[in-house]
Parts: sequence; C-alpha cells; structure tokens
Amino acid sequence: MIIDKIFITILIMTIVLGGGWLYILSRNTERMRTQIHQISRQHTLINANHKARDICIAVHKLRPNLHVGVDFTIASDGHKGKPYIAEWNSDEPRPTEAELKRALSTIEHDDYAAKRLSEYPSIGDQLDAAYKARQGNGIELAHLDEIIADVKNRHPKPGECA
Repeated sequence: MIIDKIFITILIMTIVLGGGWLYILSRNTERMRTQIHQISRQHTLINANHKARDICIAVHKLRPNLHVGVDFTIASDGHKGKPYIAEWNSDEPRPTEAELKRALSTIEHDDYAAKRLSEYPSIGDQLDAAYKARQGNGIELAHLDEIIADVKNRHPKPGECA
C-alpha cells in the first residue's frame, strides 16, 4: 500500500516535471523560430537596400559586438522611406544621430566589382586553366588563382553587416 502511494507520487511528479519541461522546450523553440525569422528579414532588407546596409555597417563600427535582428533592427517603412534604426534591444547605448552620421561618412562606396572584373583573367583563360588542371597540369590554374587573390586583396568588398 505504501509502495503504491510512493509509486503514484513519483509518477505524478514525473508527469508534472516532464510536462513542464516540454512546455519550456516548446516556448524556447517558438522564441528561437521568431528570432530566426527576424534575423532573416533584417538580412533580406540589408542585402536589398544599400542605405540599410550602410546603417548596419555604421552601427557595427560604433558597437562591434551587436547583431542586426537581435540587438537592433532596421526598418525602411515610413520615416520618409529612408532606413532607420527601428528598435534598440541592447544594453549598450544607442548611437546618437551625430555618431551615426560620422560613422556613415567613413563608409567607402567603391565599385569593387567593376574594378575586380576589369583586372581578373578572362573567363576563357580561367576555363582553359581549369581544364588543364583536371588533366593533371595545375600550374596555370595556380598562377591564375594568385592573380585573382591579388585583385581581391587590392579591391576588397565593402564591409558586410552581420
């Protein structure tokens, strides 16, 4: 009789604790799904809108440890159609307009892609070298890879926002 009461008590406690654990797990999963969706929306915006990307880069120059979509969000609706910091979720101080303006002025708008394209070896040369490498002669491909790496170093991509 006592064993039955102990068993029932343990069973009820196991069910309650298991249910509580499942509830916490489901809430964390939902929060994670919402956060991933927010980060995805932010990255879509900053990849499609260069002014939004510039704001993100400026924030990273000022607060390097922050992440768009988590610590702050950028929006471009309303506010005269220009992107702006819509939410600030970080404990670090929000950058002032003056700080943002200074950081934005340091971002270089360089057409790196056009510069790279004009200096890369031709597609024909790259394909020929790739063919020769597949046939066992990788010397020409290695040489072209060095040229491409040099071009990329001289004309880096502008800062990316993470």
